[in-house]
Amino acid sequence: MSLLEILTPQPNFPDEDLQEDNIAHVEYYLQNDPGTLVYEKDLRESMRMLHVVGHNALQICGVEVDYSEDEYHAFCEGFAALEYASILVRQKQLSGSMMIANTRNLLIDMGEMTDFEVASRHGVWMEAHPNTFGVVTKAGAVRSETMKQLQARAVGAHIASELQAAA
Repeated sequence: MSLLEILTPQPNFPDEDLQEDNIAHVEYYLQNDPGTLVYEKDLRESMRMLHVVGHNALQICGVEVDYSEDEYHAFCEGFAALEYASILVRQKQLSGSMMIANTRNLLIDMGEMTDFEVASRHGVWMEAHPNTFGVVTKAGAVRSETMKQLQARAVGAHIASELQAAA
């Protein structure tokens, strides 16, 4: 039996939280499949602008961050973890055009308000997605990440979720 046969399909993820019966399987995959770290390393080349948005949003929320390379890597790992979880539970292809439109909206249309918009929605996202938040941050905790890295990981997953919204 394959992992995809074990998982309960969630076509509305990440708009909805990860279901309880998928948590253990997604956690296992994120902690044990080396593909997630390979993907995260690929993301490092293109995530600086999104990381700045996430970093600034965390500062606006009063979270202490230091803009280190370790935090940047954790941000990329959080982003990659959300995308991998989405691939596993959605079990359908994402709409590339919708993700491009969401990226444009987040980074261009909001302009100088992007950081504030992400900051205003970050706490709401974590409260509305406790299972997703837990799975993403547990993968970092297993790697003994610092609290700052875990915060960067969480905001990376949150931003990835926003870019996939209704995709």
